[in-house]
Amino acid sequence: MSQFIRQSTVNTVQMGPAVSNLPGLAMNSLPHPPSAIYLSKNGGVFAVKSDTNTAYHNRDGYYPVPLNTTDTDTAGRLRLEVTDNSALPLWEDYTVVPGPVYDWLIAGTNTLNVGTAAVASSLAAGAITAGTLAANAIAAAAIATGALTAAKFAAGAIDDAAFAVGGLPNSVWGRPTRAITDKDSFNLAADQSGVTIGTVNNVPGAAASVEYYPVTNSLRVIDMQRIGHAVMAGTSTGGGTTLPRFFEPGVAVPVVQATVDTDGNRRLVSLTPGY
Repeated sequence: MSQFIRQSTVNTVQMGPAVSNLPGLAMNSLPHPPSAIYLSKNGGVFAVKSDTNTAYHNRDGYYPVPLNTTDTDTAGRLRLEVTDNSALPLWEDYTVVPGPVYDWLIAGTNTLNVGTAAVASSLAAGAITAGTLAANAIAAAAIATGALTAAKFAAGAIDDAAFAVGGLPNSVWGRPTRAITDKDSFNLAADQSGVTIGTVNNVPGAAASVEYYPVTNSLRVIDMQRIGHAVMAGTSTGGGTTLPRFFEPGVAVPVVQATVDTDGNRRLVSLTPGY
């Protein structure tokens, strides 16, 4: 297995053992000058190493070989080869790796660059889809506060076309239809030309319906419906008297009571649509 060298750094690597080509014994006294040590970078042509220091014997036929930044400037395979007439051929293989990779893999002092830019550039279009993510893989708890802001989105990135029909379910809003809740006033935001729509009072709450909207100070929409229903389609009593009364069908309480004079002219009307 080849040894790792950090790219473009000064190193001293061990080569050996140097073995005599006659009795097969370790050679302990073969100082190797720079001119006797050759390098091949990534399978390239062998060339004398750039470092000018001699490799002297360490022990048992091993020789520390000094290398400079030029010798280690190319990432990939690096073969060192030493030739001596009195010894068998001697070589050693190394792998030169970029600094961040060496620091992560060997020194343990760095992390690999797996940021969004690096990941995005290596992904094919459509590589990440809804089907590749586990359910709830991206939840509110997984997103840091302020991670998604207006500045993170290109203009027009989210528009009507970005949402499928029913893309925002009722659960997002809390109710199928949102009614205006009680507010003293409503003002348009500054980006809406600063126009104030004035004061809206007595607006029913979210649970109310349009039937309870006020028509006059004392009558609501539903009151007007009941009055019309009683007069136009209901029953009556007191006809031909000075106190005619009008009822909604099936209701015992009169909705309209009138006081008339002997000539049949209406003088006073009492309305009780709320029963």
